[in-house]
Amino acid sequence: MNLEEGDRSAFKNKLEKFFKHRHWIMHGHPDSHFDANLALTALFFLSLTGYLVGDRYDDLVRAKKI
Repeated sequence: MNLEEGDRSAFKNKLEKFFKHRHWIMHGHPDSHFDANLALTALFFLSLTGYLVGDRYDDLVRAKKI
């Protein structure tokens, strides 16, 4: 897919499919499914957020602010 050579319609079709799939996932459509990459990325950010919250909580406890 080379946009400089005029293959814009293929890019537009892929982008439309991506947004339709994302919309289905975000709004709970019965035909939606998570790709393995999307699920792995979601788990990564969930674990990273949990780690950061726990680390910040520990810092606050050590500083006796809570």
